[in-house]
Amino acid sequence: MVEDSFDDIRILARTNTQTRRLGYVKQICRFLTDEPCPRLTLIKRLEEWSERNQYHLEAHINSSGIIRPSGKSLGAKRYIDLANDLELVTDASGYLRLTKTGRILLSVERNEPSSELRPFWLSPGQRLVFVYQLLLRDRDYLLPIFKLASQYHRQPELLEHTQAALLEHFDIIKRKTVSQIIRAQASERRSTFRGWTKPVKYSEHVTIPRLHWLLDLEVLDWQAFRECKEFRPSNIGRVLIESIPNIEGHLFVNREWCQNELFRVWADGLKAPYEQWGKLSISRKRSLIKFYVSTGFSLFRTMEYPRISAYQLVLFTVIELLLVEKILAGFEDVKQALSKYSDSSHEGWIFYWSELDDDGYVLLPR
Repeated sequence: MVEDSFDDIRILARTNTQTRRLGYVKQICRFLTDEPCPRLTLIKRLEEWSERNQYHLEAHINSSGIIRPSGKSLGAKRYIDLANDLELVTDASGYLRLTKTGRILLSVERNEPSSELRPFWLSPGQRLVFVYQLLLRDRDYLLPIFKLASQYHRQPELLEHTQAALLEHFDIIKRKTVSQIIRAQASERRSTFRGWTKPVKYSEHVTIPRLHWLLDLEVLDWQAFRECKEFRPSNIGRVLIESIPNIEGHLFVNREWCQNELFRVWADGLKAPYEQWGKLSISRKRSLIKFYVSTGFSLFRTMEYPRISAYQLVLFTVIELLLVEKILAGFEDVKQALSKYSDSSHEGWIFYWSELDDDGYVLLPR
């Protein structure tokens, strides 16, 4: 785990103080549910939607980060860039379309009837998808800011300490990695931070949006923010901080940890009784896997050919097992079950997984 944590650097480099509300990212994905959309059309729809739903934002935990129509449409463009950088949408020849993970983000909301009444609220499944995806895509900015929020709780204090926290985080990467490329990238990041002539001002674009993402995800406590305007870890936030691997006082994760340990930690933070996948009977495992294969094809099949992404099905199944079935499983558990219970009969499926691609396919026999 320690060595693998330094195989690459993951940051979202285009964040801005405006991109604070993950509800806008969710709505971007909703606009793309049925078909791809031209970028300019999506920008206009997002601005119009923002105007219609401003009162919902004002009722949210915080109303900052609003999108307002403007000549250059900078707000809408920044949120679309954020959705793209999170790999929830992708741009192909000027058309935006959902990615595999973007479809999961919408699918885990399907049983939440109140979501339409609270468009900036994220369902439990969506919060988990966002946490998972942010750790994959932004861990080397998100985790230092998250750790700071466990030590300092007022925004001025957090901004004051951001530069030092990032310098220390990337110094650990520089010293621990065995890759010359990663070492050079970490050195370049440190040079950028040291070059901040106004550290507090420059850190705003890194720190403020991430603090608000963590608020939207309820990893930071809403009551502390409402009553005192303080950023304090919630119960699930404290469990995360205690459980994420700690190296020299800093938090580090890799893809393997996100795909297997994150869900166990999340269950611990929810403080609800969960069954362990390994303790279920064979018949129940088989029944659950068959159910989620069927559900996955109904949700994610996009072509006449009966094939869907194995990665998409595995991530969706792990989240649904945790939040709907109250069963704790990781990627490896579900992958092994898909392989074990697959067969070539009319009721079965063909499962293939490539470790190199971290994906594969599930195919229904014709």
